[in-house]
Amino acid sequence: MSVNDSVLAFEVERFRLGDDIRGMWASHRLLASEGTVLYAARILEALVGLAAERAVESAAGTIFSALETIRSLSLIGDDALVFAHALRRLANDVRHVRRRIHPTEADFAIGAVGRTLRWYFCESRFGPGLASISDHENPFAIAPEFLPEALLTGGWETAPVPAIPALLVERHLDQGSLDAAAELVGRALRLFPCDLRLRQLEALLLSRRGTLEVASERIAALSIAHPDDEETIGIASGIQKRRAFAEDDQVIMLAAHRGYRDGWMRSRRRNAWLGINAAATALWANRPALSRRLARETKEFVEWWELRRRGLGMGGESALWDLLTQAEATLLLGEFAAARAGYGRAIAAHPNQEGAHRVALWQAAQVLGAFSPGAAVADLPHPQVGGAQRAAGITGHRKVDGNSVGFGIVEALDELSAAGFSVLVSSLAEGSDTLVAQQALARGWALEVLLPMEIGPYIATFTDSAHETTFRRLLRSASRVLILESRVTELAFRVCGLELLERCEVLIAIWDGEAARGPGGTGEVVAQARSKGRTVAWIASGDGALRWEGSTLT
Repeated sequence: MSVNDSVLAFEVERFRLGDDIRGMWASHRLLASEGTVLYAARILEALVGLAAERAVESAAGTIFSALETIRSLSLIGDDALVFAHALRRLANDVRHVRRRIHPTEADFAIGAVGRTLRWYFCESRFGPGLASISDHENPFAIAPEFLPEALLTGGWETAPVPAIPALLVERHLDQGSLDAAAELVGRALRLFPCDLRLRQLEALLLSRRGTLEVASERIAALSIAHPDDEETIGIASGIQKRRAFAEDDQVIMLAAHRGYRDGWMRSRRRNAWLGINAAATALWANRPALSRRLARETKEFVEWWELRRRGLGMGGESALWDLLTQAEATLLLGEFAAARAGYGRAIAAHPNQEGAHRVALWQAAQVLGAFSPGAAVADLPHPQVGGAQRAAGITGHRKVDGNSVGFGIVEALDELSAAGFSVLVSSLAEGSDTLVAQQALARGWALEVLLPMEIGPYIATFTDSAHETTFRRLLRSASRVLILESRVTELAFRVCGLELLERCEVLIAIWDGEAARGPGGTGEVVAQARSKGRTVAWIASGDGALRWEGSTLT
């Protein structure tokens, strides 16, 4: 064995690294795959736990908590973190006898140990800063196709463990690319049908897309099988939270709160994501005093975390979810101006994680709605939809003749497509919205759905009950769905109209030219678009004639 002597000699209380490395190799020679993985996992837990304990000057708890600690403090690189989580989940499969372990997975576990040793002994600020973990050839080397660089550039299907596709799915979700996430998680589950993380991500994706009933079924099965898993608890509570809004059910909301709060306590008040959701759901469950207490606890923890990070000499901006958590805690404490600044800081520091922005801002809208329905939702900062893609929005009357306006719609979309537009932002209301959405999808555009309220209450506003079927079909075709409010209010429609304009360059308006007949009506949205200098593609609702107003499309 060519491992550096100082690595083999490393020991702490109740753990001698050399003994576990020898045990791992002995198990591997005997083709004992499960034993190889368990020895590898012991090495991972010992070194990660030690780094986390030294970073925060107290025991870190579970290996998951320890990895979250060092990740949040920027003490581990992305590739080392990928291997660590892969090994952690593989070891869980062994411990809980979920399935048989393939010999290639044991090979991967040894490679993951090699990456962990190199991180701790060569890269970590808590290690000895060795130049190498080996005197000669690396005994932990794994096949080049299993390295992160290869796996993350399209070769993930060669991976012996599901952590790599799971990482890619997480990235798609954070970027708001729900279609890409759905396609990838489907392929990955065909290869790894029993993987816990992929099944969690499938449930999370279903929730993000608004298919809450199916998401609830998926996560319920995981909750029964893994009642103590922090990630499962968080996702299950999140789905309950969305169901509570959709069904206006306080019993479900209280259940979501209990799940988050129990997870927060189980993490010893160190999982800020669980803490902030416990605080928010307490507010929605009509427990404002408890909400403020939990928000204050979470905010104090995140602030302490930031001080600790700075104390370790970590430069740069904090992690996105730490910034968003701090902003939401500030919001829950009623400090609205400071919260707005906090959300703006998070978005500016991490501009390419649009999916995460939208999840956080959806929740912020619900918090604001609980304080004063609709009062300040439009004042929250929002990233532009679609990144480099150009987006058009649609407003129009609910009662229009499709034959009359059809030619104008085709003409407008043709010109927009030629100018590089490929995203439609719509509320999928009856009439105009639906007609334009159908034509945009037929051209291969992405559909971004912006709803003024939760799906159930919104459907109840339809004047034609048959539209529900069309609405749900189009909703399933959406690449993203953002819900601004939880209940029906006049202000919700006005806020939705204002938000629509923030997310598009051009407004398509199927309009009779008359003043608005209610809050958020077509005439009001057109007037706001003109005042903001947006280009307006005005399609006359009577004869479908198209007229362009404002700047050119180029």
